[in-house]
Amino acid sequence: MDTTPTHAPVTWIISRQCIAGKEAGYERWIAGISAEMQHSPGFESINVIRPNGPNGEYVLIVHFDSYDHLRLWEQSDVRKTWLAKLEPLTRGETKTQVLTGMEYWFTLPNQGQPMPPRYKMVLLSWLGLFPLSLFVALFLQDILGIMPLVIRIGIAALVQLALMTYVVMPRLTRLFKRWLYD
Repeated sequence: MDTTPTHAPVTWIISRQCIAGKEAGYERWIAGISAEMQHSPGFESINVIRPNGPNGEYVLIVHFDSYDHLRLWEQSDVRKTWLAKLEPLTRGETKTQVLTGMEYWFTLPNQGQPMPPRYKMVLLSWLGLFPLSLFVALFLQDILGIMPLVIRIGIAALVQLALMTYVVMPRLTRLFKRWLYD
């Protein structure tokens, strides 16, 4: 039984191994399917992790605003058409993973281990959140100082969450990927 929340944001991780010499075609495929996804309801962003060498694995990290919208894209004829174009460029099986909640902060691939240990996720989250909390509190203090406490905290929490999701955690996850996925 699928227990994925249908209205929560989701991160979809897709890994494929490119055939040596077909990298340019794979890059064109990524550009094309990325352009098509832009028109799909609920699509938010796509990030590409490119391989370090030939015969490497490409990883696409796709963000949708809900599981329902992800499923809609997965079942679309447009996607099926693009997947058919991908077959001559890749080998092996496609590896996919769907993440919800805070897991999407830690969406770098690791061979044989889908997620880092929880204690590492906690430590890295703290490393990002602690200085960010101090910065946001100091920065917003003068701007929001006259507002009621509940509103100040609500705005600070929203700013911190947005910065953690879109700025801080993607960078920390890349910076500490060896330690996270060890």
